[in-house]
Amino acid sequence: MSLVIKGQFGLIVDAVREKRPVIHHLTNYVTAGDCANITLCAGASPVMADEAEEVAEITSNADALVLNLGTIAKAKMQAMETAAAAAKNKGIAVVLDPVGVMASKLRLVFALKLLNEGLVTIVRGNYAECLALLEEKAEGRGVDSNGNVTDGLRVAKDAAEKYNCVFAVTGVTDYVQQRETGFSSDWRT
Repeated sequence: MSLVIKGQFGLIVDAVREKRPVIHHLTNYVTAGDCANITLCAGASPVMADEAEEVAEITSNADALVLNLGTIAKAKMQAMETAAAAAKNKGIAVVLDPVGVMASKLRLVFALKLLNEGLVTIVRGNYAECLALLEEKAEGRGVDSNGNVTDGLRVAKDAAEKYNCVFAVTGVTDYVQQRETGFSSDWRT
């Protein structure tokens, strides 16, 4: 089933503003300010905490957890695992942004560990990142996605099936796939 969700954005933002969810971000220093400001503009409440000793407590009091693999470090990886485990324990959604996994073995192995342990609810990545998570050859040298995206929907479907979570493959056309319901959507941006 394919559903175009363009035009629904206003309804989504209204629902977020009504609930005012707390979003815990473990993100990179390049995007932290942007993430906080975008979260506030959407009507949610951001919190940024990446100290391993407090992430479980912070996550347990949040409505969602966002893990961004940009500027990754071992201490941040430990904090992300702890926060993701706390989120799973409390039934809190975990969004993974697999920044640059096609360019670094460390990032790829870590992202695959989170996925294989069932600690991720949603993955939002560009085509090359999502292709790398399927352990297929992915072109891309940094956070960019090189190459002709001719099978973005296939990548979203295969990844959602393999990891039993929602996959959003972004690009000129965004593809979103969820395994359980067979829901899929394309959103032309």
